[in-house]
Amino acid sequence: MASALHKIFNHPLRLLLFMALLLTPATSGTAAAPEPAFLVKSNIAFGGNNPQGLTAVGNSLYFYVNNALWQSDGTTTGTIPVTIPGMTQPQVPYQLGESLIFFETTGGPVTFISSMVAYNPTTNTATPLKSSFTLLPVFSGAALGQIGDTLFFMVGGSTSEVWKTNGTVSGTVKVATVNPLAGNGFPSRSATVGHMVFFVTDDGVHGYDLWKTDGTSAGTGLVKDIAPAGDFGAVPGNLTPVGSKVLFTASDGVTGRELWVSDGTTAGTTQVKDVTPGSASTFDSNASIRSLATAGGYAYFFISTGFGSYKDLWKSDGSPAGTKLVKEMTLATFGSDPNLTGAGSYVFFANSDAQTGLEPWVSDGTANGTQLLKDIIPGSTGSEPLEFTNIDGTLVFAASSPGISKEVWHSRGSGLTTALLADVEVGFDSSNPQSFTAAGDFVFFTATTTGNALSRELWAIPRSLVRPFNASLPFVVAP
Repeated sequence: MASALHKIFNHPLRLLLFMALLLTPATSGTAAAPEPAFLVKSNIAFGGNNPQGLTAVGNSLYFYVNNALWQSDGTTTGTIPVTIPGMTQPQVPYQLGESLIFFETTGGPVTFISSMVAYNPTTNTATPLKSSFTLLPVFSGAALGQIGDTLFFMVGGSTSEVWKTNGTVSGTVKVATVNPLAGNGFPSRSATVGHMVFFVTDDGVHGYDLWKTDGTSAGTGLVKDIAPAGDFGAVPGNLTPVGSKVLFTASDGVTGRELWVSDGTTAGTTQVKDVTPGSASTFDSNASIRSLATAGGYAYFFISTGFGSYKDLWKSDGSPAGTKLVKEMTLATFGSDPNLTGAGSYVFFANSDAQTGLEPWVSDGTANGTQLLKDIIPGSTGSEPLEFTNIDGTLVFAASSPGISKEVWHSRGSGLTTALLADVEVGFDSSNPQSFTAAGDFVFFTATTTGNALSRELWAIPRSLVRPFNASLPFVVAP
């Protein structure tokens, strides 16, 4: 022992690594008891309905209960229905400076939206911004994107238009008409890159294709007719910012659904690589599936082999030369999404093999670094991990473990840093946690407990307990 310490203290690099190791919080899958989560609001307060659509806006959590909007600051008394003067059914807002922009619907989150206001929470006043249009029905909010303190959105009805607002009446204006004949489009498929918002819509001529806006009429338009021979268009999906460009999946009608990239110009919108040569598709024909995950300046993806099956992990920086096979592999996820998720410098996913069953896996972008993260339930049973979510560079997910059913876990990319974070339903019963969402000082989620097995309640964990990823801290002392 003395000899080993002598070698460490007389070697500067070894000493530095040793001290860093001592300062690294010690975690493991079974060592320290998990920190407790706490119940934010009982299901009784929700009338037996489940909280859904958890969304962070500023330091607050917003969610729906039976189509009614609620908000939470992480306390029981601060978890209340949202009341906006002049509105009966407000939807999840957008933060613009000191104001919150609320849209109002005529029948729930997935329906037509008829008006919008700028709400000042300090003075509890709402300024109507517009009430004479109808927004398109959308699933993930009404807005296309946000550049600074300007919010972009689409309206539909007899025409389809791009609008913008800075939170004032005079600053709420039409930018451009997309389709002069009918309201149409996929406003939930969008991404903001620098000073451009990319989105998918149909102008009635080219089908569903990639569009952009910079907030001006001249800077709003079709980026490229990717599938000129197709009536339905290229139907871009999975819009993912990587550096100064947007990566997305699209079908040109010839090479199948492959990876594309755009810098906002026609010439700069190209197929990155025909990963699966010929007319076969690399990506699932369902463009809404979570196919791309970013980490370390790369977008990662698997090749879809059909019927919910996947193989071979790839990564791309948006260039042909930078699009490379990471590792040949055949995923076994039993027909479900592998939950490919970036957090810190790693991507995580679920995979199964004969030795470990369905468990969490990890990749650092190299073949050797693509491996089992942790065999949480030793043997072939598998912990069946779900709900992979990036929280401040740390992966938070749900998994089972020996003697404990589905509960809250977290990982920083190694087996040593993969641990049970919270056991909501102590014992073998499962709380089945879902919808992890960080807002303010807490990580919120929904869970079930004894007596409420069919209904979900709102729970939270202090955000400080989800330790941030730090690639500079080693997990072992150098030899």
